Order: sequence, then C-alpha cells, then structure tokens
Amino acid sequence: MSTQQKVADLNTLFGNLKGDIANPNIPALRKQALLILEEAIELVEATHPHEEIQLIRHVKPDEAVLSRDSIYLDDTVDAIGDLLTVTYGASHIIGLDGDEIYDKVDDSNRTKLLGNQGEANAALQIYFDKGIEPEALEVWGDYPLAYIRVVKDVTDTAGKFYPKGKFLKNLPKFKEPDFSSLLPVKE
Repeated sequence: MSTQQKVADLNTLFGNLKGDIANPNIPALRKQALLILEEAIELVEATHPHEEIQLIRHVKPDEAVLSRDSIYLDDTVDAIGDLLTVTYGASHIIGLDGDEIYDKVDDSNRTKLLGNQGEANAALQIYFDKGIEPEALEVWGDYPLAYIRVVKDVTDTAGKFYPKGKFLKNLPKFKEPDFSSLLPVKE
C-alpha cells in the first residue's frame, strides 16, 4: 500500500473524508495547513536545536482581494506538491527513505486507537485527571478503531491547550515512533 493510501485511510478513519477538488472543504484544508506549519516548525527547531521559532499571523488589510470563504486553489495545489518534494528531499538529504519514516509514524499513530470500552475508560480517566472536563471529550468511531476526540476547546490544569477536533492519544497504549532501526547505532 502506498504512503498516500495509508495517509488517506488514517484520515478517513479520523473523519477527514476525501475531498472534492471542485468544491474543497476550506475549513478542513485550513486546519490541515496549520498542522503542516506546526510540523514544519518542529523540523526547523529539531535542525536548529538552540533556536525557538515564533510565528505571528495577521489578517491582510486588503480583504477585498479574496473572501474569507475562498482559497487560491492553483497555489494550494502547487504548495502541496512543493511540500511533498521538500519533505521527501529532507529524508533523502538525511539519508533515509521517506516511506520507511512514514511507516514508523503510521505504526505509532495506530496506537492512538481504542480497542475496546475498557481502553477508552482508562484513557479518558487520564485526561480527566489532568483537569479536562468530561463534556470536552468524546469517543468517536467503532472499536477497535475508535479514538478520543476533543469536542470543544479546552485547557488542562497544566496549561496545555487542546483545540476542538484534536484526536487524543490512547495514553495507556500509545507508543512514540521507533526510528532506532533507521538510525546509526550509538557507541
């Protein structure tokens, strides 16, 4: 199965249905663009370990150019192609196969899923213990492919913000990606 198909399957599982290029889901696309930006900042900070990236967003004053309900479709498609090119290019430059990296991430992402009601209860309790009120979370989907979803913006007692729509980890069984088989052995 291709990396694209694995990503599509996981997105569909998380409720992100395949779009229609003739009628794009602009809110979902904008959310995805912000996730891409978040991951790009993570890459920049990982490759510049003594620097912190700060992002400032502002609304352009000339809103008449394009309504808030529109996007530049040609530029969006071009940017997606460029992102794929530079992302796979980064894996090439570091000396790894991008598909192998993704397989490790996909394995990790699937540990976020809830296998049964018992797993759901245990995972939810961890979030409740962090001060997140029960009405802010829901279990979505069918076991063994269910997951915890944030249904309203919420901040836990430690100050961590969870935006509406975020998919949370099944903390009792979640495993970070294991890249050890791809990395050189440390002596």
